[in-house]
Amino acid sequence: MFDTYHQAVQWLESTITKQAPSYMHTAGDKTFFLERTRRLFKRLGNPERGFQVVHVTGTSGKGSTAMMVYEMLRTSGKRVGLYTSPFVTTTAENIQSNGQLIAPVDFAICTRRVRKVVEKIAQEEPEWYPSYSEILFAIGVLYFQKIQCEWVVVEVSCGGRFDVTNIFLQAKWCVLTNIGMDHTDVLGTTLEEIAWHKTGIIQPGSTVFSAERASSIRKIIDAEAKKQGTAVHYVEPGKMTIATRMPGNHQQWNAALAAAVGEKMGLSSHSIANGIQVARLPARVELIQTQPRVIIDGAHSAPKMEALVQTLETFRPWKKLRVLFAAKESKNVNTLVAPLIPLADYFYFTSFILPGFGSHHPHAVQEVAHTLAITGRTLNSRVILQPLDALQQCMEETDPEDLVLITGSLYLAGEIRTYWITEELMLRTRRCFPQD
Repeated sequence: MFDTYHQAVQWLESTITKQAPSYMHTAGDKTFFLERTRRLFKRLGNPERGFQVVHVTGTSGKGSTAMMVYEMLRTSGKRVGLYTSPFVTTTAENIQSNGQLIAPVDFAICTRRVRKVVEKIAQEEPEWYPSYSEILFAIGVLYFQKIQCEWVVVEVSCGGRFDVTNIFLQAKWCVLTNIGMDHTDVLGTTLEEIAWHKTGIIQPGSTVFSAERASSIRKIIDAEAKKQGTAVHYVEPGKMTIATRMPGNHQQWNAALAAAVGEKMGLSSHSIANGIQVARLPARVELIQTQPRVIIDGAHSAPKMEALVQTLETFRPWKKLRVLFAAKESKNVNTLVAPLIPLADYFYFTSFILPGFGSHHPHAVQEVAHTLAITGRTLNSRVILQPLDALQQCMEETDPEDLVLITGSLYLAGEIRTYWITEELMLRTRRCFPQD
């Protein structure tokens, strides 16, 4: 039923090349990355022009904030597209419009058009052959053009200044959630370096919002905004809790940020409140089963793991906490595992392999966990290489009063989530949450 879609995805994934971990951080002229994207889009007829654009970056919460803004605009009656990354289970998740994932047939059609251009580049200008991320983004933007979106909400893939998404020339709404230590191999090893990348989405005429709290980072954001002739609207949660479907206090920051954007846009209070309330993303503290309770969360950085651990407290009491864990090979495992050590009664360390990259070896992660274990407390763990095998073993050992947590990577979350919600079901319904 979805053969043409899977064939399109297969070709797309064939364009993945394994980059050196520090490919952008060590590159001399980093403008090369954006120039490569611009050349691809120029050959496609510049489909990125003509939209009202909301551009969202940050270390944590950018996907959730982007989804909230998208739902607010959709509730207000706008024809709006949403581009996020990475996907959890299927590539179509990256591209949404008007409450649905891109139709598999439209994905195949847009991919076919981009592929023709990419093959021409391979023949005529091989040095400008685009990356997987650039090709996928082009597919999304072509789709938004095809269905005549007025607005597009775009989540930055990595950083901002030289990110594939930073090609919109028109003034836009720029949203920065926060700045933290993540993608240090690519963006730099200090908050200042990372902030320089993130603030690169600010352009002349942009309306800028941020939920950043650190005064030292605010100075960097302010300096970039001043350079572009604009100012920053700083946002933080008010005294009243904003109703959200995604749990956790950290979502209050995202909701406050999205609400501030909506108010500045002139959206109604109903559109703002309803949009935020219905916004939902898979693998964000997602309670996918209730007996026993199973939570899937794609926390893959220290700030994200900290937010997850804080949110877990709202799920108490539990008899035992059982954690399925795997992390992408480029991630700092110590900072991801350490916050879970005091809480977990049992770890199941597993792995995943995707085109171009894989996970840390679970035996190495197990060794790290036991090194970090609290003195006097026994750390129970085992290694099971295949994620769904690990899930099966875990569920066989789980009591109804236990809590199961699947975390460490969105890629792990996506693979295990198929136990409950298959890729085919998502493609058929064009929804991440078919049961809604």
